[in-house]
Amino acid sequence: MFLLRTVLVVFILHSPFSINNSVSAQSLSLQAKVSLLTMAPGEELYTSFGHTAFWIQDPAMGIDRVYNYGTFDFRTGNFYWKFIRGTLPYQLSAYPFQYAIGEAQADNRSLKEQVLNLSPEQKQRLYDLLETNYLPENRQYFYKFYYDNCATRPRDILKAAVGNGFAWTPVAEIEGKSYRAWMNKYLDYQPFARLGMNIAIGQPANEIASFEGAMYLPDNLMAAVAKAKNVGQPLVSGTNQLFVAQPEVHGLTAGWLQVLLFALAGSVIAWLRYRHRQAPFWLDKVLFVAAGTVGLLLLFLWFGTDHGVPDWNASLLIYSPTHLAVAFLLRKPSHFRWLFWYCVIFSLLGITGFVLTAPESHTFLVDVVLIYRLIQLSLVYRKSTPVS
Repeated sequence: MFLLRTVLVVFILHSPFSINNSVSAQSLSLQAKVSLLTMAPGEELYTSFGHTAFWIQDPAMGIDRVYNYGTFDFRTGNFYWKFIRGTLPYQLSAYPFQYAIGEAQADNRSLKEQVLNLSPEQKQRLYDLLETNYLPENRQYFYKFYYDNCATRPRDILKAAVGNGFAWTPVAEIEGKSYRAWMNKYLDYQPFARLGMNIAIGQPANEIASFEGAMYLPDNLMAAVAKAKNVGQPLVSGTNQLFVAQPEVHGLTAGWLQVLLFALAGSVIAWLRYRHRQAPFWLDKVLFVAAGTVGLLLLFLWFGTDHGVPDWNASLLIYSPTHLAVAFLLRKPSHFRWLFWYCVIFSLLGITGFVLTAPESHTFLVDVVLIYRLIQLSLVYRKSTPVS
C-alpha cells in the first residue's frame, strides 16, 4: 500500500492539478457543495491517525477538487535527513475526488463526508482561501505533529471562511486528555511504534490538549465540526459514508507488549538477584551501551530537530548518554569509588525519571532492569571500596 500511496502522491505532483500549475480561483455557482472529508486510520504507521481534506464540487463550473494538506514532494533534496529533523516541507495538493476515494479503497480505510451548511458567500470565501493557499508561494508549510498538520489547517481555514458566525459547541469526548494520551489511543495496534514514540517525546506531549488542540486528530475535528454552529444553525447539513472498510484482524497490542516486557524484565531481575555480589559482567555492558545510545538519540531529537515535542524529555534521567562511556569502565577497580557515587546518583535520577514519564513510556525492560542493576552495582562497589 505504501507503493500505491507513493505513486499517487508522485502523480499528484506531476498532474494538471499539481504544484506546477496553480488553478486560478473561479466564482462558484449556487450549485456548489463544500464538504469535509475524514479518512479513518490505516494499518501503516503513517496512516495511523487518519486524514482530513476539503472536497469542493460545482457541476456548473466543472469543479471537482479535493484539497489535501498531507502531501510532500519525494524529490526534495536530502529528503530523509529533512524528514528526521522535522524540516521537510509539507504542502497543499489539489486533485479530483476519484483519487481520494481510490486511495481509501486501496488502503481499506473508511471515508466519511460532512456536507457543510455554508452560505454562498462563505463557500466562495473558503474556496478563495484554499486557492490562495494553493499558490506556489503559499502551499508549503513545516509540519508539526500536534500543532500544524492536515487536520489543524482545515480547522483554521473553516473558521476563517465562516467568520463571526462560527461557534464551537463543547464535546465532552474530546476534552481533558493530553496530547500523548490522544496519540496513544491511535497506536494501540502499533505497539513498537507507540513504545518508541513515547520514549522519544518529552514534556510538551503531557500537556492537556485544549478543545481546539485535540483537533490535531482528524476524528476529533470531525466530531467537533458535527456539533459546531454557523450563525446559530448546524454547521453540517448532512453526513455521508462514502466508503466502509472491511474488518481486519489485528496482531499484538500495546497492552500485551507491556505485559511481555514486564515479564521479561522480571525474569532478568530475578536472575540478577543471584549475581548481585559479583563484579560487573557482560550484561552490564549491554545495558549501559543500550541506555547510553538511546540517550544520545534523545538528545539529538531535543536539540538537533525542529519537531518541538521531544523537548524536555524526562526519559533522559533514565537513558543518560553518560552511560555509554561508563559501560567501558565498569570492571576497572581504579574507578570503583566514583562508580559507586555514579550508580547511587543515577539510580535516584532513574527512579525520578520513571515516576515523571507517562506510564506508556515505560519499556519495563531496559529502564526497570537498568535502575535495578544500578542499585545492585552501587552495593557491589561499596563493598569493594571503603567509603569514608
